Amino acid sequence: MSDDEVPGDASAIIAAPTRKRGRPRKGDIPVAPKPTEANHVVMQRYRDGGKEWVEVAARDRGKALSCEEKVGFLRCVSAVRRMVHDNKIMIKNALGQFQCPQPVVLAADLMSIGQCEAKAVHSAFQTSKMLPSGSGRGQHERKLVIEEMFGASHLESWCRMIVLKCKATAKRPTYRDITIGLQELAASHAREELQALGYDVDDEFFETIGDTLSYQRVVRWCHRHRWLFSKITKRKGIVEDASEMQGLYADYCEKLFSYVDARDMILPPLREVIVIYVDESYCNEKHAKEYAVCKLDDISTWSDLVKDGRRLCFCTAISEDGEIATLDTARPAECESSRWIFCPNKDQQKKKDYHSSFAAENWLPYFKERLLPACERVYPGATLVFVMDNAGYHVSCTLQIDGESPGSPPIVVDKARSSKKVLCNCIQKYRGDSAAANMNMRKDQLQSMYAALKKDLGSDLERLLAEKGHLLLLTPPRMSTWQPIELYWASCKNEVARLFRKGRGLIETQEQLEASLTKWGTAEHCSKLIAHTTRLVRKWWDAAQQAEAAVERQAVLNEQGDLIASSEDESGMSIAGDEIEGEQDEFDDEQE
Repeated sequence: MSDDEVPGDASAIIAAPTRKRGRPRKGDIPVAPKPTEANHVVMQRYRDGGKEWVEVAARDRGKALSCEEKVGFLRCVSAVRRMVHDNKIMIKNALGQFQCPQPVVLAADLMSIGQCEAKAVHSAFQTSKMLPSGSGRGQHERKLVIEEMFGASHLESWCRMIVLKCKATAKRPTYRDITIGLQELAASHAREELQALGYDVDDEFFETIGDTLSYQRVVRWCHRHRWLFSKITKRKGIVEDASEMQGLYADYCEKLFSYVDARDMILPPLREVIVIYVDESYCNEKHAKEYAVCKLDDISTWSDLVKDGRRLCFCTAISEDGEIATLDTARPAECESSRWIFCPNKDQQKKKDYHSSFAAENWLPYFKERLLPACERVYPGATLVFVMDNAGYHVSCTLQIDGESPGSPPIVVDKARSSKKVLCNCIQKYRGDSAAANMNMRKDQLQSMYAALKKDLGSDLERLLAEKGHLLLLTPPRMSTWQPIELYWASCKNEVARLFRKGRGLIETQEQLEASLTKWGTAEHCSKLIAHTTRLVRKWWDAAQQAEAAVERQAVLNEQGDLIASSEDESGMSIAGDEIEGEQDEFDDEQE
């Protein structure tokens, strides 16, 4: 309301208000707060049939903003933002096109407030979350918190009750769950108090409770009182790459891209090259989402760890066309699937590392009898490149020699435990030369020769693949981000975590795991994962090559600078020698 519109007796308007529900009509008298200054803002909010709008009066731009005007402006921004969110308000620009309005700018224009001043008021409110209020000094501010209506102790106990209830049902609580739970508890508490006092229960009052306990206010209250959405399990530290590892990274990149480029070649003499990623993982029967709302200071509110319950270990392989077990449609009925899922024994279940459930004794037969034949059935006549990590059972090398008697079992050679005779016979057998080693050598010499022999022969898996015409590629240590099958595990295990329910057993977990492996083992999903990790490897490889080229250029420049400096020194010395010889001749002439 401007200066000209303020009536002489403002109390007459407030003394006899006639407030009606719904949309105001022609004879309605607006209900306005008592103006304290000449440039006070009159704002009305109306609701009718789901519609909502705000009426404000213009003010004098030359006047400073009062405390009431700041509060009215903030309420106007809130009303406009709600209407914009519900698509109940749109504006046209200069070109006549509809666009979504900015609530702060639109409220400032409606109330004739400068945009800079309006943004400053709104920014101050967003920073402090405190509404300005008039007082004797004019500097007092009141916190906009929900404790004023419900009490801090009630909210704390209600929030704890909701989190513990979710924990009892094995559900990960979120801020949305806490908001809904607080609204229900507050409404039931208010209903009980009103009924105890003998008042009638008003449904509109409970609607105001839901508006007060909004999602944003509940989230702010949770943040102030340390109810945070955090990860339950411990985070692993990031290991920095050592300088000596760069060579392994470069070797892996060079080999991988040579195989990928060879796959794109379609020359008739060349065999098709297929890159297959193999890995192992695990999933327990209580595997659920790792994030939940809890109070960090109170351990009783923490959800149960996900690494609980009986464990399922599994192994499979993927390519750009999808999971091998899904693609193996030509598998005979008597052959087992290439997807290996098993439950370890009790001793292995107690160990934290699931790799203890795998060993060369059980993994190599699985690869030789189930996975490799399945890959050959899916890609007949192709050269297969198996990409794996550096697990011990992937790189194990076991050498055997014949027993002493014809019917005795073969002897497994061990570097530390085997005798000199066994080491000598093993070296002679695999070197193909009886003079490669003899019993006159010391045992430490034979052990050193045995270690060199194992390095030359390679692992058992590498020799097996070489016999079949295939290749093995090991990823660098601590570089799981370059393995696309790790992302495939994440997709499958997240699906199992989403389907978790209290009381889920091992059989149900295995069924959900197999369904998730099939669901995400499609060509579309696996090709995206492989393309993503290939881009990461390509990015590192390009950066490494650029860095190496920069070092080479700097080395060439340094060599050229050294040559120029040495040539300048030689020329300077020759000039100085000529000057000395000339001075000596002049001295000799003078003496004569």
